[in-house]
Amino acid sequence: MAAPVFELRFTDGHVDRGPGGEMIGVARCLLHALEDRARRLGYTIARLDTGPRQGGAQHLYQSEGYVEVPNFNGNPIASFFGEKRLV
Repeated sequence: MAAPVFELRFTDGHVDRGPGGEMIGVARCLLHALEDRARRLGYTIARLDTGPRQGGAQHLYQSEGYVEVPNFNGNPIASFFGEKRLV
């Protein structure tokens, strides 16, 4: 039996509502769910990377508090490496 990692609730093409009641999109909702799961597992920092063709992803990550850090995983394709404290 698998445990759910996150729950999605669709409303008018968006997923869920933010703390202020605003509609949030699928990518942002998934990011929040993954961060919440990481916190529950005891992680204090989240790191991610994205490539040069995913400008929207980089914008999302930065708007969610990810700051640019040096290449931490040796990914030769990535152009943005981000980190966010989860505590």
